[in-house]
Amino acid sequence: MSTQEYYEKIANPSGRIQKKFSEMIWAEEIRGLTKDRSIRIMFQDEARFSRISDPRRCWAPYPARPVVHAAIVQEFTYTYAAVSHVDGVLDSLILPAVNTDMMNLFLEEVAIRHSEDFIVMLMDKAGWHTAKDLHIPENMYILHLPPYSDV
Repeated sequence: MSTQEYYEKIANPSGRIQKKFSEMIWAEEIRGLTKDRSIRIMFQDEARFSRISDPRRCWAPYPARPVVHAAIVQEFTYTYAAVSHVDGVLDSLILPAVNTDMMNLFLEEVAIRHSEDFIVMLMDKAGWHTAKDLHIPENMYILHLPPYSDV
């Protein structure tokens, strides 16, 4: 699929955001980086999944009095994911934390999986997305969404 065909598939039929999005994607800055590769547009976000124990009362016949040991446990895991909505390709990693180091790991993995494409990654402005230590692969361009956007 050519880059132009790819863009035409994602263009908004109502035309509301099509003009601005087109200007961002076809901007001279991005076109200069693509080196004649097709452009893959991906949307990225993270999610936290947790397990928190919650001790409760239990029933036992009289006069028995059960002993329930309460160990409050909090365990978290984080999923990083990026999706290309045109062809449905989903790249995800389950990682132990949300920080710049893990974000670097995720971006590098996505860049390796799509080494033949130039990736325009749309993401929010979380602290680890804008950190100075964030290493952006050479076949990737980060495009941050504006705050409170519904696009």
